[in-house]
Amino acid sequence: MDYNKTYFAWYVHQVYLELQNRNIKCKEVYLDEIITFCSYRLWQDNLYYPEHNDRYLRQCYYNLEEKYDRGILTEEESTKVTDAINIDYLTMCR
Repeated sequence: MDYNKTYFAWYVHQVYLELQNRNIKCKEVYLDEIITFCSYRLWQDNLYYPEHNDRYLRQCYYNLEEKYDRGILTEEESTKVTDAINIDYLTMCR
């Protein structure tokens, strides 16, 4: 793994929290194993990969935009994406 283990553990924890939000059951023992392996403290500040920069945001947005154009995403789903990010910000980053 090229990334710092702390980033991986943080990501896994975020997925776990989302599963809880959606009332999807999973075995906490796996989360505990990953947290222990990564020596991660759940109380740490939010972490973000340094690679997740403006360029990465644009790439992700354009990927979702193309999925909408191809009919893979509904208009409602596409609207959620555009509402979640500032389109003017994406234009500024070009």
